[in-house]
Amino acid sequence: MEPLEDWLVAHCGLIVGMDCSAATHRNISLLVRGSVYALPFADSKLDLVTCNMVVEHLDNPVGAFAEMARCLSPNGALIINTPNLLNYGVMGNAVASSVMPEKWRLRLVQGSDDRKTEDHFPVRYKANTMQRLTRLLNASGLQVHKAIALPQQQPFFRKTKNLERFLMKLTPISGLLICAHKPRRETQTDVIRPSH
Repeated sequence: MEPLEDWLVAHCGLIVGMDCSAATHRNISLLVRGSVYALPFADSKLDLVTCNMVVEHLDNPVGAFAEMARCLSPNGALIINTPNLLNYGVMGNAVASSVMPEKWRLRLVQGSDDRKTEDHFPVRYKANTMQRLTRLLNASGLQVHKAIALPQQQPFFRKTKNLERFLMKLTPISGLLICAHKPRRETQTDVIRPSH
């Protein structure tokens, strides 16, 4: 996603990065701290909101999506990139998060990538199938424009790559990329009334 993020930064008038503990970012200089459930932006002021690997951590996805819809301008877009719960690795992480202490689960997860310990967060997976994500976005007043299933590119762990290649054939989709927009309101000129 880094090339896409670089393109957005280069082509947008103003970009604001937001996180619960915003400190630094690779290429976004204006950072704010906040909650996705209470965005620090006025109604209808944002043209684009992106959530890259955020949705899987939400306790209340509908509340978060409704808050994003509040801040989006008419026809403003929301782009979400999130793991697919119906992938063997993601499902394994979901099961692990419900049956083992969080610190043990985090040790397992850290074996699959090079993120720092402070960059691992609890997972909820309440909106992590294409069907559920689409339904929750629609319930929040947003309309899905495009939904793309992202195939898994490589095994998660080096030591189990042969087994994982088999599992990748059974559950090949590891990510969901979805674009929704806030419909603009009807005006009198948009309404076509039947003649009597």
